[in-house]
Amino acid sequence: MFKKLGKKAKALGVVAGATIISTSAQAAVTYDTATKSLSGNVDTTAYESAIPIVLAVVGLSIGVTLMFKMFGKAKSA
Repeated sequence: MFKKLGKKAKALGVVAGATIISTSAQAAVTYDTATKSLSGNVDTTAYESAIPIVLAVVGLSIGVTLMFKMFGKAKSA
């Protein structure tokens, strides 16, 4: 079971990573050499809107998987 979950988690991670890389984000960041610090803003609205969708898809897929496993156990019992 954990081997299958590991493969699914890796695949989901790859898809999430590709989505994050392909999504354009807006950033206005500057580096101050005198204070050696970064300052500015990063627009994260593109990522914030996707978080509930990703969580819903993951939850739904886990729920459906568990439902089919329960049906399989009930059928064999």
